[in-house]
Amino acid sequence: MIATAVEAGGRPLPFPVLVERHLRPAARSWYGVRRRVEVELPARRPGTVRVFEVAGRHLVEPTGAPEAVTVVHAGSVALVDMRPRTLFVEVPLRPPPGANQCLLRVGFRARVVDAATVARVRLTNLFPDLDAFINQSPRLRWLVTGTSLDRLDEAYFRIHQRLIAQCHASPPEVPGMQIRLVSVHVTVV
Repeated sequence: MIATAVEAGGRPLPFPVLVERHLRPAARSWYGVRRRVEVELPARRPGTVRVFEVAGRHLVEPTGAPEAVTVVHAGSVALVDMRPRTLFVEVPLRPPPGANQCLLRVGFRARVVDAATVARVRLTNLFPDLDAFINQSPRLRWLVTGTSLDRLDEAYFRIHQRLIAQCHASPPEVPGMQIRLVSVHVTVV
């Protein structure tokens, strides 16, 4: 099953890690104090946090000035979007002979719960994980194919129920993220 991924609004954007940048060692001032200039760091946008990698550990930006120890000793920084997003995965289904093409559109609400973990695994695209979650049920793709034309609505309902049950039994698991099912639609194209 080949799925296409679309974010609400029509265009896919990187989520949740928006930017990742390697940092040069912090410069020293005239007095020998190490400081990092704010220009070296990615600009914080509303709803984002910066996560710094320091000696193999990922730490969320401390409150305070850019001369904080975590910021000064960081080797890289990632900008993580903390705002919840609704993501849609579209899967074309094979209809029975004589029927119109049908499309399965599944909506997920995704939210970052641990920014350090998300930055550590460099999670920039949730769509492969969501696609794999939908495709873990091998029978899903054949529920419509073997159905007679007068029982198509029943097959669409079974697909809907199967996905809801799958999400309640074992929701999608992505490190540092909370993902829940918000909609399942089967439409005839």
